[in-house]
Amino acid sequence: MGELGYRVLGREDESIVEIDFLLFPAVSVGNVPQLAIDLIMHTFSNNESDKVSVPIQPVALLHSRSVVPCAGSYDVPAKKQKKKSVQLPSSETLSTALQLFAIERPLSQTKMHLIQQRSPALRGMARQFSGELTAFMIDQHVKQSVMLLSTNAAGRQDLHMLMNSPERSKF
Repeated sequence: MGELGYRVLGREDESIVEIDFLLFPAVSVGNVPQLAIDLIMHTFSNNESDKVSVPIQPVALLHSRSVVPCAGSYDVPAKKQKKKSVQLPSSETLSTALQLFAIERPLSQTKMHLIQQRSPALRGMARQFSGELTAFMIDQHVKQSVMLLSTNAAGRQDLHMLMNSPERSKF
């Protein structure tokens, strides 16, 4: 099995600080989970009110041989980054297939992080990537994680509507 490698940004130390809560997308129907991560990042970092604006720091570039490599310009407009509380990279910075961000919450002791995944796993490599991501979370001592996903309703059966459980997806 491969390994989910990373390169820490802005520090000589190559370790990632402890992660209490990790939010990450599953690349799935309509890219909804990826768009949800983008929405979270943009909502917190670009709000005009200082009550909601939260610094989101890029922590590391993640890399895996199981994921389609990609690079592009960062999608946050430079004019929105002039606020002192916003620490996102400039639009001259590259976005990669996998990036780890920290959400700085001054009133909370919880260290929240999110992964933005911009490309899918290679054909036949999804299980390997899942194992790499799981091993990464274990290595980083992630206490809690939430995977955002979307599903196609075409496979739904009436039985699913009658279930008395909040779980609607099977893995």
